[in-house]
Amino acid sequence: MSSAMDFLQMQGEIEEAPSRAEKLLRALSLMQACRQTKSFYQTTLSELSAVYETLTFSAFLTISADDGAYKVVAKAGKNPGTLHSNQLALLKQSLQTGKPTFSEKSAALCLMRGKQRLGAIFLQSTTDWDQSDIGLLEYFSVNAARGYETSLLLEEAEKLAFRDTLTSLGNRASFKKSIELYIEQNEIEKKPFVVIQFVLENLAELNIALGYSTGDDLICRAADKLSQMFPNAISLARTSGDGFGVCIPVKNDLEAEALPHLINDVFDTYLPETFKLPHLTPRIGLTLFPKDGDNTGQLWKNTSTALANAKKSGGQNFCFYDNQIEIEIHGRVTLNRALREGMSQQQLSLNYQPQICLESGKMVGVEALLRWQRADGNFVPADTFIPIAEASGLLGPISEWVIREACLQRMRWTAGGVPEFPVAVNISLNEFQSEDFVPLVRRILGETGLPASLLDIELTESVIMEDRGQTKRNMIRLKELGVRLSIDDFGTGYSSLSYLSHLPASVLKIDKSFVDGVTTNSNDAAIAMTIISLGYNLGMRVLAEGVENKEQIAFLKRAGCHEAQGFTFSKAVTADLIPALASRANYLDSVH
Repeated sequence: MSSAMDFLQMQGEIEEAPSRAEKLLRALSLMQACRQTKSFYQTTLSELSAVYETLTFSAFLTISADDGAYKVVAKAGKNPGTLHSNQLALLKQSLQTGKPTFSEKSAALCLMRGKQRLGAIFLQSTTDWDQSDIGLLEYFSVNAARGYETSLLLEEAEKLAFRDTLTSLGNRASFKKSIELYIEQNEIEKKPFVVIQFVLENLAELNIALGYSTGDDLICRAADKLSQMFPNAISLARTSGDGFGVCIPVKNDLEAEALPHLINDVFDTYLPETFKLPHLTPRIGLTLFPKDGDNTGQLWKNTSTALANAKKSGGQNFCFYDNQIEIEIHGRVTLNRALREGMSQQQLSLNYQPQICLESGKMVGVEALLRWQRADGNFVPADTFIPIAEASGLLGPISEWVIREACLQRMRWTAGGVPEFPVAVNISLNEFQSEDFVPLVRRILGETGLPASLLDIELTESVIMEDRGQTKRNMIRLKELGVRLSIDDFGTGYSSLSYLSHLPASVLKIDKSFVDGVTTNSNDAAIAMTIISLGYNLGMRVLAEGVENKEQIAFLKRAGCHEAQGFTFSKAVTADLIPALASRANYLDSVH
């Protein structure tokens, strides 16, 4: 592109022109430096006023791409007023031709991009425009159009950076920036406010079931209703695909406690019936300024912590931040890291608890129980680390190791002359329902050489009630392999007896909570007797867990229970002690 001086040299008519050209060139440089559209408007007019001291009025107009209508967005000059009819006529002429148009004391500069009209500038002077002014302003309008186009692109980029295109709400970056600005403005008084994050549980499933357009419609309706419900919000934003953020000033904790209920109302009361699915529930995390944090980063972190806790909760769907939550999460993260290290350092092991026949008194099986002994010698309870393993994806590798180690140990016992009774291992819901589980068991049996009849897979009653089709299919496949199947903790769930009768299980295990009360609580005794009778009628053996005294043994024998395990016979022991325990002739003789 030629410079302004090159242009003047070509024009070569007026002595004063170089001075004005330099000023216009500086004006263009300043305009190009403006990154925001509003600044661009005002800077353009201010710089033109500095170049042309004779200007009494100037205006910057934006042009609608749809109908060509204009809007005055900035004014400058000694007497900025409204556009009169003759001035409007000049503007229309410039807009129609796409070129700068001049009258004696007025000028209209149409800013063009190709054939598209971007905007227009109107100038009113106290003196007539001479030929040099016309040439300079024509040159200026071409370059101003390019600068304006750049500013529009930057404005659009800023919108994309800080706006959600679906709802027109702010996005996460905008939400955090609004909180940051409010904290700065509120630095002295520190008026309290609440920061809220919430997500719509199972929105992805709704999208799959009803279509993404339905999900988008829900998001937009929710955004509109939230805007109506919280008109005084410091910020309302869509912070993720299925989530919103709200920042609201409050006077006290009581006002804060009402907010999650208002959000619930949006989805329970105000949205169309189509969206009122039982599982589409907002999960809400809340934190308070300044009590829980005094900066944006801390407040966002706290709401994320509270939201994570609300997602885990089986009860109410919201959670206020509490430092104790963070301590617990830190503990879980630390334990998860230690568990990974423990797995690599072979800190996991299996203990085995004998299962005794109540008729012969002989050992007829063992249950493998997972133990974790850390490097410092302390044991971590299984009910502490198993949920962490499941949440972090470690339970799969652990379950595979448990099955393999139990099979290998059973083979070692066989090689040492220990009677061939099955070894039982507990399997979680997620692991059992995997399509890969049965092939995994088949592979381990093949690699270890263990007869399938010596492996007992234990499933809790809650597991067999989840995804019945997949559960039953895997149970049938395992049964076809020859693996024994047991239903653990029976009586604590809500299984259908009709469904139960069609499952290929061999053993029902009475939960310890019922065994504890068989001699002291008539209800527990009745439940235990019912389970024993049910197992007998279904052709299944019944095993009582947690037996601790001879009175319980006597009751179970009278009721027809087949087997039992518990401290009264033996606690869970290391594998090397099982051969001696298996050689005992009759455990019932030693019960006192």
